[in-house]
Amino acid sequence: MTKLSSISKNHFAFECQCTHVALVPVKLFLDRYGPYALFKNMVKKARCRCGSNNILRTQIIYVGNLAIASLGLAWGS
Repeated sequence: MTKLSSISKNHFAFECQCTHVALVPVKLFLDRYGPYALFKNMVKKARCRCGSNNILRTQIIYVGNLAIASLGLAWGS
């Protein structure tokens, strides 16, 4: 189970049944639900701007130091 506090600098990507995709900072959920909130519970609470809560796909998007994030590319070469 992923606690929001462990991914606080990341974003959620939500894709709705209406095809709208939104990137939402995890910090917004942390501010509202606290550091012990779980990722799986946030997915259940998410709503699209169209009003639907039928979220088809959710991803945790890493936001951070590009140099560190791209270190994995060196392993594949």
